[in-house]
Amino acid sequence: MIDINAIANAAAEQDEVPGAGGFKRELPRVGPALLRLQSYLELGLHKAKNPAHKPKREVRLRFELLHPDHMISGEKDDGTKYNFPMTLDVYTNVGGPTSKFGKLFAKMNYDNDASFMYQLIGKSFLGGIVHNTVGEGKDAKTYVNLQDEAGNWDIGAPLVAKVDPATGLPSSEKTPVPVPELDNDPQMFLYNKAGLTDDVVKQMWDSIFIEGEWEATDTKPAKSKNWIQEKIRTSLDFDGSATQRVDTGATLELPETDTPEPPVEVPADDTDPLKAIGL
Repeated sequence: MIDINAIANAAAEQDEVPGAGGFKRELPRVGPALLRLQSYLELGLHKAKNPAHKPKREVRLRFELLHPDHMISGEKDDGTKYNFPMTLDVYTNVGGPTSKFGKLFAKMNYDNDASFMYQLIGKSFLGGIVHNTVGEGKDAKTYVNLQDEAGNWDIGAPLVAKVDPATGLPSSEKTPVPVPELDNDPQMFLYNKAGLTDDVVKQMWDSIFIEGEWEATDTKPAKSKNWIQEKIRTSLDFDGSATQRVDTGATLELPETDTPEPPVEVPADDTDPLKAIGL
C-alpha cells in the first residue's frame, strides 16, 4: 500500500504555502453528514470552459459519508452481503486563499495542522449535504454538494454545541462527534510535484487505474472505465511530465479485496451528541 502521509509530506516540502487554502446508487440524504477525506486526485492543467479564462489545474476530492444513514447495504445474487459508505465528489480548480479551493481548504484545515489540501486525507469532518438541481423536466439533473445557496462551504470540525439542560438551548461549549474510520484505502495523485521520484509517481499512477469497460448500448459505444487516467493524459502539460514517463498504457490487474466490515455505529443514547444536530 502506498504511504500516503510520506508522499504528501515529501511533496509539501517542495511547495510554497498558498495561505488558507453494478447498481444505481441513491443520492445521499440532505442534511448533516459525517465525512472523511478519502481521495485527493490532481487531474492536470485543462482549458477553462470560458475561452476568455486561463487554463486551470483541476482536482477531485472524494469524501466518504460515514453516518449509518449514508451506508449502502444489500445482498448479491450469490448471497454475499455488502455494506459500504456513500461517497461525495467535489470538483474544483487549485487556487489561492480567495478561490473556491482556498476557501474550502480553510474550512477543512480547522486545526491549522496542514499546509496543503492533500495533507488532510483521512481527516474527519462534520458537514451539510445539499442537493442542487440543474435544468428542468426530463433534462433535470440533481447534484450533491457541500455548498449552500450562497456558495459557502458547509464543512468543518466534527463538533456540536452542548445543550444547556436548564434552558434547552445550545451552549458555547462544544462536544466532539465520533466519526468512523475510512472504509476504503486512502488515495492520492499529485501531478508534476517537484521532489517526487518516478517510482513514487508510478505507485500513485497505478493506484488510480480503473479496470473494465462500460458495455455498448444502442446509442453509445463501449467505453473504458479508466476515465481518471484518460483525463490526466489530456492535460495540457502532460507531454514531458513525470506522469508521461511512467505511463505505460498497460492494463493493470488490481487485487481483489475482501468484503469490508460494517462501520462502527455511533451509540444512540441520551448523551449522544448527534441528537443535537438531528442525526
